[in-house]
Amino acid sequence: MVPHTAAKHELLKTYLDRWFPILGLDFRGQPGRINYIDGFAGPGEYDRGEIGSPQIAIQSALAHVQSGNLLPNVEINFIFVESKPEFARNLAEKLSQLQVPSHFKVKVIQGEFADVVGSILDDIQARGGALAPTFAFVDPFGFSGIPFELMQRILSHRKCEVYINIMVEFINRFLQHPDEDVVAHFPRTFGTDEVLEIPLQAGDRVRAILELYKRQLSLPAKYVGRFDMHGRKDQHTYSLFFASNHPRGFQKMKEAHWKVDKANGGKFS
Repeated sequence: MVPHTAAKHELLKTYLDRWFPILGLDFRGQPGRINYIDGFAGPGEYDRGEIGSPQIAIQSALAHVQSGNLLPNVEINFIFVESKPEFARNLAEKLSQLQVPSHFKVKVIQGEFADVVGSILDDIQARGGALAPTFAFVDPFGFSGIPFELMQRILSHRKCEVYINIMVEFINRFLQHPDEDVVAHFPRTFGTDEVLEIPLQAGDRVRAILELYKRQLSLPAKYVGRFDMHGRKDQHTYSLFFASNHPRGFQKMKEAHWKVDKANGGKFS
């Protein structure tokens, strides 16, 4: 596993170790439901056998069941979305080997993240319901398939949060791609055509890309944070954006960021 991924998984685990018990105890003995959505779940393990983000999430929740913070009255839906059929099959096989309590509902869905989650939200809307408290981990390799409109829809529901990987190095490289179909992804990802104007402006393009995405996320979310990942030569590779409408969630994510970067709380290189 590359160091970037290990750091990213540490951020995820540290936050979920705080998020699950907060939501679990929030129901105060009443039946409830929590959703964990992994939008680009992967095959379930890496080349050297390291576990992926799905197992990290389930293990975090299991630890809180054992400590009494997640009671059987709180149903936890783990929704793992993976577009590649072979990855989805391998992930389902790996997860089937885990021993989980009956109030854990583990589902692997083979399909595109935007289609799967969009369909879930459409169904909820059609029934006049609301999305249960949700943490959506959106970790693509690239810049497509993560429409901003979908992030807005998730954040419009109470106690729902997103953690999104924006691969700024790729975006900066392809913003002026000659293929119009490639360039068309960017307005959908950012929710605005303004992103196409960045190459025409003077100044730091990477900074402009990240500031634009943060500004867009600040429309549906009161609290937006960022953690930057840098490469071996300290080049800015990608940034993880956290968006929430609850100050406590934002504070807990800041604590996770500081755990990984004890010097500044916002960068791994």
